[in-house]
Amino acid sequence: MHASVSTLLIVLTILCYSLTAKTTFAATTIPSGPSKLQVYISPPKVLADNSVYEVVYVQPQDANGNPARASEDVKVLLLSSKTDVGTVQPEVTIRKGETYAVAKFSTTFVAGTTTITAMAADSGYASGTATITTVGPSKLAFYAVPPVLPVPLSSAEEREYPVIIVQLLDANDNPAKAPKGGVEVMLYSSNTTVGTVTDKVVIKEGEDFAVANATFYPTYSPGSTTIVAATSGLKSDPKETQKTITTMAIKGQSLLFMLLHRSFSQTVTLMSPL
Repeated sequence: MHASVSTLLIVLTILCYSLTAKTTFAATTIPSGPSKLQVYISPPKVLADNSVYEVVYVQPQDANGNPARASEDVKVLLLSSKTDVGTVQPEVTIRKGETYAVAKFSTTFVAGTTTITAMAADSGYASGTATITTVGPSKLAFYAVPPVLPVPLSSAEEREYPVIIVQLLDANDNPAKAPKGGVEVMLYSSNTTVGTVTDKVVIKEGEDFAVANATFYPTYSPGSTTIVAATSGLKSDPKETQKTITTMAIKGQSLLFMLLHRSFSQTVTLMSPL
């Protein structure tokens, strides 16, 4: 009997020792609540088009960077480091029980990058920052319409045609508005005996295109001229920035031209001394 009890005690002692030696008890500290603010910008790039975008997200987080619900209404103050690029809504409130709030960002016509800072007005949260980039036009497009025009019969019939259109485009070929100060575009005609073009035109701030004039001259043989558009700082694909305009006699114009000259000759003959 005593032997059995002793044996049982020995077994229990060994088992307890084994459990104590091999079992590890880990203690995890769970953050008590939000301790900092995190700012997210989505999307991180917007157009520099003087518009308003809801892209600034402010989230309370715990010490481990996990989203945390606001235990009370939290008023957050927002600042933009470069107000010439864009301004942010001055303040936004994260409501009690919510995990984030969204603020508005207002762009200008100035492309660039600015840093958004979020600070809790009445709480001890650490502030958060994020950057946002505004994108302006990236390339120039050029149109000449209509591409065929009649030859003027005389210098008296010379006229300017508003047929040259230059336009700003973004990287996705969408119209883009000109930044502050506008964009100056230089224009050139390859054959000035056929026609000339306004030497430069300005796409005004906030506009995406401008119209220039071309003038064509009377010639005995219609011809063509290539109009070239160029500006600094933007991509210029020759397929997009060089267009050809052709002058030709419209139906009946050649006959009219000949008749006018024949009439003049006949008149001179009739008025000549006998």
